[in-house]
Amino acid sequence: MAVINYAQALHQEIEQTPQEYLGALLNIVHTFKESVTEKPALDEATRLALAEGQRQADNGQFSSDDEVTNFFKKWDVDA
Repeated sequence: MAVINYAQALHQEIEQTPQEYLGALLNIVHTFKESVTEKPALDEATRLALAEGQRQADNGQFSSDDEVTNFFKKWDVDA
């Protein structure tokens, strides 16, 4: 089984890309990197809101979707 040196393969592809398209390629690579890298951790208020919502759900305290939505609205968290 062949081992691929991805950095070298990418470098070769970049070298073969016409100069006028390098800006677009850079945008593509940046967008790809942003989509696959780990997102920053939740801020403390959001983490606490989610933990409280999970606790209430585990205890059967929500009887409808409206209650869940209203719970998260008070914390300013998208549900």
